[in-house]
Formats: sequence, C-alpha cells, structure tokens
Amino acid sequence: MKSRIALAAFIALAATASAQEAVWQYGTEGAGEALTAFATAPGATEAGENVELRFSSSDLAGRQLRIHNLPEALDCEAGCRLALTIDGASAQTVRATLPPQPQNALSLRGARDIWRSLAGADALEIVYPLEGGASGTARFTVTGLDLSMLPGWD
Repeated sequence: MKSRIALAAFIALAATASAQEAVWQYGTEGAGEALTAFATAPGATEAGENVELRFSSSDLAGRQLRIHNLPEALDCEAGCRLALTIDGASAQTVRATLPPQPQNALSLRGARDIWRSLAGADALEIVYPLEGGASGTARFTVTGLDLSMLPGWD
C-alpha cells in the first residue's frame, strides 16, 4: 500500500514539474548574424485573448522583450509606461514603445532585468495603455523559467 501511495505521489510531482517546465518554450531561429535565441511564455488579456511574452537575443538586434498579439488599440505612439507586477508584489514602472512594424506588440525596456526578476516567480501581470485613456492587462504564468536558456542574460 505504501509503495502505491509513494508511486502516486511521484507521478503527481512529475506531472506538476512537467506542467511547470512546459510553460516556457525555448529555441533559436535564423542563421549567422541573424541567429536569434528566444524564450516565450503564453498569456492572456482580461478579455481572454491569447498573447505571448517573448524574450530574444541576437547579435544584430541585441536583447529584446516584447508582448505579441495584443488585440486592443494601444496608446503608445510616442512611448508609454507600463505597470509590471511579479507575484502580486508592488508594481514597477517599465517604459515601452511600439515596434516599427505593425504587429500589435509592445517592446519593453529593461529586458535583462525583467528576465532576471522572473527567476522563481509564478505570475507576471502587465498593465498597458489603450486609446481613450483606458488600460488593458495581460497575465502570464512564468513558473519554471530556466535562466540558462538565454546565455549571457543571467
């Protein structure tokens, strides 16, 4: 009986660890100087729209952090400030801009510092400005981040 309980506990722990590790997707794309290493985590807006948090690093573009697939009309033409909260702690102000190509994305400043601050964290919430003075919120589960996956960022 004890061995069955131990086996069930082991399976539950393994499933939890797998689920935590599966949150982040890591990889590379491109070649040569355009080779880009990336780490992405899925998230959602309060309206239930899927968004993506993407850290990337390349020799050409440097270190970047973007939120992709934001569905709303963003109010960030001349730059903006976002409220970033990790695990419910006090919000930090982060500067952001719209990338040059239209893709409903925001490019956040301080990518390396944000990457480091997510070590051991479970949740990330980002509040961003919308046209007309409203705001939107994107939430991400960031459990299981492997800092070693983007060399030089730790």
